[in-house]
Amino acid sequence: MEGPLHIEMKTNGYPLSRLDRDRIDAAIERIDRLTDTYPTRRIHVTIERVGHGEECHVRMLLAAARHRFVATDRAPSVAPAIQRCVDILAEEVQHRKNRVSRNHGERHVRRAKEEAGIFDPERLRAAYGRGDYEAFKDALGEVPDMIEAEVGRRIKFHPDAEALLGRELTFDDIVEAVIFDAFEGFLGRPENVSFREWILAKIDPCIDETARGARPTDLAA
Repeated sequence: MEGPLHIEMKTNGYPLSRLDRDRIDAAIERIDRLTDTYPTRRIHVTIERVGHGEECHVRMLLAAARHRFVATDRAPSVAPAIQRCVDILAEEVQHRKNRVSRNHGERHVRRAKEEAGIFDPERLRAAYGRGDYEAFKDALGEVPDMIEAEVGRRIKFHPDAEALLGRELTFDDIVEAVIFDAFEGFLGRPENVSFREWILAKIDPCIDETARGARPTDLAA
């Protein structure tokens, strides 16, 4: 459970009965349970009398992290208006949670399909298990081309390495360094990071490391 639910209430002089207060407490408890995964939560409850009787207008604003949910209702008394507002907020919050969960699932499936199109994960795992570096490279499919294209975009941010290109250093050297580093660290790849993100993150360190190894002794001194 994250931080506590902060409550702000304005009754604007509207007299609350015991039933009203009980209904408000129950409403707050329900919202508290429904939003307990959000790091910050705040709810503003405003009650205003309509006319000279007990009829009222209730407005609830729920701030959960960076999300905002609003519910309003007008009823002959506070209790039913509060209940209706809470039902609306609960529906909005649940809809938001469902959408986030659905989007996460869709991203996972889309990422898996994209990766399946450029390399063979099963062959990669099998090659790594056998310690077969050449088979690992073969299983990468289009990944080396992707790495080379990314190296071409990033090399300008590594002036020392760029100065060595065409003489002591080639794109193939850097691509090979990235692939070998991926082979060495394959077992430690985080499960929540896509293979593409993981291997592309190795490019910048490998550019610098490969350039240091390729630099002539007189330049390195």
